[in-house]
Amino acid sequence: MPTLHLDSSIWPGDASTSRAVTAAFRGEWEAQHPDGTVIHRDLAADPLPHITDDGFTAGNEDPLRATLARELRTIGSR
Repeated sequence: MPTLHLDSSIWPGDASTSRAVTAAFRGEWEAQHPDGTVIHRDLAADPLPHITDDGFTAGNEDPLRATLARELRTIGSR
C-alpha cells in the first residue's frame, strides 16, 4: 500500500519545520517498508488548480443536461 507524502509549506528545505517532520516520517516509513511506494506532492512548488464551476458541479447534475448546456453555450458564443 503506497503512502502519500504532502508538503505545502512555502518555506524551502531547512527553513520549514513541517517539511522536516514529513521528511523524518517518510524516512522511517521507508526504512520499515523497503518495498513500499511513496507518492510525493509539493503543493507549494506545484499548486493544485482552482476548481471551476463545471468541475464543482460535474458530479451533481445529469450528464445529458450538462452536455446539452455546454453545447448551447458553444453555439451561443459563435
